Order: sequence, then C-alpha cells, then structure tokens
Amino acid sequence: MKRYTPLFALAALAVFAGGAAAQQYPTRNLNMLVPYAAGGPTDTVARVLAQAMGKPLGQTVIVENRPSADPLAMTPERIAERIKPVSGIEMGAPPAAPGARGGEAIVKATCAACHQAGVAKAPKIGDKSDWATHIGHGLAPLVQSAIKGKGAMPPRGGDATLTDAEVTRAVVFMANSAGANFKEPAAPAAKKKSK
Repeated sequence: MKRYTPLFALAALAVFAGGAAAQQYPTRNLNMLVPYAAGGPTDTVARVLAQAMGKPLGQTVIVENRPSADPLAMTPERIAERIKPVSGIEMGAPPAAPGARGGEAIVKATCAACHQAGVAKAPKIGDKSDWATHIGHGLAPLVQSAIKGKGAMPPRGGDATLTDAEVTRAVVFMANSAGANFKEPAAPAAKKKSK
C-alpha cells in the first residue's frame, strides 16, 4: 500500500484541483514520475490514473518511469537525514587531570601544530639538526623558553592549562625524539579516594 501512496495523493490532488489545473496548464502536458520500472504493478496503476486524470483536466498526462528515483525519498527519516546539521558535537574521553598529561599527548595536541612542519622557525619534531643547538643549552633553558614563550611561540605553547611539569614532559619528548637523552618528570601519583 505504501508504494501507491504518492500516486493516490496525486490523483486526489487532480480531482480536487481539476478546474484550476486545467486553467493553469491549457497547453502543457503533465508528467507523472513513477520511481519503478515500466510494466510493474505500480506502473500499471500509474497509467490507469494518468488516463483517468487526463480527461477531466483536458491534458495529456505522461507517465515517466525512472527506476533510479528513490521511492523512499520523501519518508520522514530520509528528509531528516537530508536536512540534518552539517556538524555536531561529540563527547570524547574526559581530559586528563591537570599535571597528569604525558609528553607525547601534549605534543600531539598542542606543540605539533608548529613543530611538526617547522612553522615560524620552530625546530621540527625528530630533526636532529634543528634541535642540536637547543639540546646543547640543556633542558632547563629549553623548558623556560617554552614556559615563557619565545619568538612566535606563545607561553606554554598557547595552552595556558599546561603545568610546568607538563611543559617539561613535552619538551623532553620533542628533544629526545631528536637525539637528546633527557629524563621525563614523572606524573603525579593518583590520589586514593577515602571511603
């Protein structure tokens, strides 16, 4: 029955608006789109309806079969799918507690935006020649530059939520990927919940 609903709706429209349709289209043919192949039951019903509609309208109703047309295109689900928003919000894992993030995670989330490609002369991650001079100064000056900011790099790489220990972990991760052998500070021990 669902397959015939569009055809019955079209037939009802033609019956109720017969006089107005004949006046609006005095010389034009009407096309009825059937989203199924010719010769099937839907096509047969459409052709009977087209013939019946054509007489009171004084028009020729042409049945056009388009099997590639989607018969479910006007269902509420398909309409909702087509008009849904382009973007949405997805909730991910909760962020790590302040001070608990690891160096690699910080580099991926914050530092890589510039250090991956060497933007504004930032030493590239893993490039020994870019990091050689910086590593030669030692860990403490590298960390202080990252905390305070240097050149185009804002303080804490632009992430004000980073603790000093997290900045140190990120610097150690990047420097060690370029050949340094700095020791990464340990993450704080998780506090036990009291019962």
